[in-house]
Amino acid sequence: MSGSSKQTTTPEEQIEALEMKLLLLEQENKQLRLAQRATRLNEAKLMEVQRFALISSWEVNAMSGRLTASEGLLNLLGKSEADRLTLEDLMAAIHADDQQAFQDLYDRSLAGGRPFELGHRLINGEGDTLIIDHFCKTFFAPTGLPLKSMGLMQDITELKHTEERLKTAMSEAKAAVQAKSDFLANMSHEIRTPMNAIIGLSHLALQTGLAPKQQDYIHKVYTAAHSLLGIINDILDFSKIEAGKLDMEQVPFRLDKVLEDLAHLVTIKAREKGLELLIRVDPQAPNGLVGDPLRLSQILLNLANNAVKFTEQGEILLEVERIGDVNDSVMMRFSVKDSGIGMNEEQVTRLFQSFSQADASTTRKYGGTGLGLAISKRLTELMGGRIRAESTHGEGSCFTFTARFGLSDEQNDPISDQLPGPDLRGTPILIVDDSPDARRILHELAENLTFDATLAASGEEALELIHKHDQASDPFKLVYMDWKMEGMDGMEASRRIKSDTSLTAPPQVIMVTAYDPELMRQKLDGWEMDGMLTKPVSASTLMDAAMAAMGHKNRTPGQPKQGGALSIAAIEPIRGARILLVEDNAVNQQVAQELLEQAQLEVTVAEHGQKALEILNQALFDAVLMDLQMPIMDGYEATHAIRKQQQFASLPIIAMTANAMAGDREKCLDAGMNDHVAKPIDPGELFAALAHWIEPAERDIPAELLQRHDSDKEPADTQPLELPGFDQKAAIARMGGNVGAFRRTLAKVVNNETTAMARIREALAQGERQTAIRDAHSLKGMAGNIGAMKLFEAAGILENSLSRQHGPLPEKLLSQVERCLAETMRTIETALSVERPDAHVDTPSSQGALEPEQLEALLGQLQRQIENYDSAATESCDALVTLLQGTPLTKNMAEINRALDGYEFDIAQTLMKELRKELDMPRG
Repeated sequence: MSGSSKQTTTPEEQIEALEMKLLLLEQENKQLRLAQRATRLNEAKLMEVQRFALISSWEVNAMSGRLTASEGLLNLLGKSEADRLTLEDLMAAIHADDQQAFQDLYDRSLAGGRPFELGHRLINGEGDTLIIDHFCKTFFAPTGLPLKSMGLMQDITELKHTEERLKTAMSEAKAAVQAKSDFLANMSHEIRTPMNAIIGLSHLALQTGLAPKQQDYIHKVYTAAHSLLGIINDILDFSKIEAGKLDMEQVPFRLDKVLEDLAHLVTIKAREKGLELLIRVDPQAPNGLVGDPLRLSQILLNLANNAVKFTEQGEILLEVERIGDVNDSVMMRFSVKDSGIGMNEEQVTRLFQSFSQADASTTRKYGGTGLGLAISKRLTELMGGRIRAESTHGEGSCFTFTARFGLSDEQNDPISDQLPGPDLRGTPILIVDDSPDARRILHELAENLTFDATLAASGEEALELIHKHDQASDPFKLVYMDWKMEGMDGMEASRRIKSDTSLTAPPQVIMVTAYDPELMRQKLDGWEMDGMLTKPVSASTLMDAAMAAMGHKNRTPGQPKQGGALSIAAIEPIRGARILLVEDNAVNQQVAQELLEQAQLEVTVAEHGQKALEILNQALFDAVLMDLQMPIMDGYEATHAIRKQQQFASLPIIAMTANAMAGDREKCLDAGMNDHVAKPIDPGELFAALAHWIEPAERDIPAELLQRHDSDKEPADTQPLELPGFDQKAAIARMGGNVGAFRRTLAKVVNNETTAMARIREALAQGERQTAIRDAHSLKGMAGNIGAMKLFEAAGILENSLSRQHGPLPEKLLSQVERCLAETMRTIETALSVERPDAHVDTPSSQGALEPEQLEALLGQLQRQIENYDSAATESCDALVTLLQGTPLTKNMAEINRALDGYEFDIAQTLMKELRKELDMPRG
């Protein structure tokens, strides 16, 4: 039988297979339900997240345009799930001004662009305007056609409102800080007005004959006023720091000068309390630094004054160390240690907080603003350092701060410059002091100066060592003996040394003291010392004392030269430079001109800013020295006008003014000036400024300047005039040591300034207060330049009172300045009248009449000098006045001379033209 049999299943097998399929379907259905449940749970979680983050979402089908919105968006739009929404419904809710921007971005997205994000406004179902951050993305099919677009919207309305509130709060805070700064600045000026009067008039009162009780009262007023001024300065500095307006200078300076000035200020207070001030400088510390010496001094003075204030007995030790170098800068560490009352840990932790006091009780013993250390902390941070304090209650405190400085190599003195000559090197000396720190400091200084130093801690030990070395034929040649020591003091020990006949080679004894030297001299009771040295001691003072005691009167090779030679040498590279001097006061013109011309600088004078502009457009100059307060156009206006002209953009302009208060320098720099030099003129400062700003070059020096320079070298009468109350030495130094120039200046003062107060009174009577202020300022500058210190101070008080006060001034103040001016003029006239009988002018008049050719040549030279605003015209005119004495031309020459004395060159030019026309001479 062919073929195959067909296989069949039984009903039971079919039922079993069906049951298996049902089971599988049930399992799949269960998994589907679980997945659906998880999806719903995730959707619920997503909705919660969206609701919490104020996020809504939407989806638009690209084919149908149907929009599916999340529950949050439906609520936002005021719609329900039953509403059939389209993209137009969403567009309608967007603020009308923002719809076009959204539509443009959406169209680009549909055309294949990238997702976009847009911030816009949206009007919700309740009519409120919301701020929305909107993100949108379009999805595409493989063919490139858009399938759907999806969007996420976050309500950032409250966030934006918070930002606006924050901006408003910050703006208000800035305005409050600015208002506080303005208030403090204004209050500073308001307070300084009466403060200047209190300090100035107290100082003047102390110069008069007062009863002892009156003297005591006025002195206390004067001291209290200075303390109040210090508090005002602290508050202003703190305000500047808070406002970020405190700028740090970067100028070369000498560390030893800063420490020397500090010692002068602190030693007085220390001596009053019987304290010793010691200063130790690391031998490796550089002397020439670049930074802000004023702010460094401010920190050191604050710390040192605090140390003195909180110490009743013992000593104050200031140490300076070099702790590291980075490139061209050096990190320095300064520490001030005292033996005072100290502080506990809690007091130390709040030391550097603003307005915090270690002694915060309402009955504070020590006073102060509580700002000094907070200011010091910020200043050290601005100098790249940090400050900290260590203290033990009842045992003293130590404040340490670091600061970074640049190095100024040209100001570093080699140690070899301070060393003694070969005959004194290795000299055996004995240092006697009961203070370990003082012995250490003196020992370091002596060793660095190549002395062979031995130390003793008491008078008794010193006597033993002196005998021991004398017997060993190795005697000390020099003893530095501290005065006040426990047991046998230095004075008693010195007497015993000097009276000891058993010594074969008794040493020279130099008394060293931290106290008032005059008090020590009184205690000596006529006994002569070999030398005296006051603490704090420096290498130079230690050397000076040794040289004097050992009979070597000459200074060491490193000592700076005295007088004006060093200052003039500083401007050797700029000799022949042309300087425009803008100054309205004739005496101040002469002082500056004499000084500059002696240094072989060519000077042209302008009596006010407007004239300076005219002259600048006629000739080339290397620098301008600009006074600030002048008639017609002041220094600030003139500088602004000069800087507006492109050709003068780099012309150095240096303010030279009696305005030397804090902030005046900044005001000058803001006006466009390069530098600021204070009056009375310091030749070194003036020459340094000129040398810094004028480019070195080989320049032709006019023959007149060379001739004057040679004549200045000739011997002159150097006998000082009888000028009681004058700082004659400083005044002559301002004129480069030229005594003749000083005497000529005094004569000009009498001619031009006797009526200064009459001019001021007249200006006030006519309501021209600014004129009166300028005249007082000019009077102050003139007085400072000639060394009339009483008049300088009185005129300064007058100027401040005129500037700060409104309404009429007290007659008493005007009368005081008037009397001071009259006294100054009488003093000058007396001094000059005593000198005149011996005066002799050697002129060609004794050699016969002046030939017409000679007269024409001299008048031609004078006219050229006048036309060039050459200061030599004054001397040429003086000579011609003498030559033509008793001739018909006497009156003409006297008029020209008066014009030149007042530096009225324009008037002098007119008078010269008239004279030459009268003589029928051609124009020179």
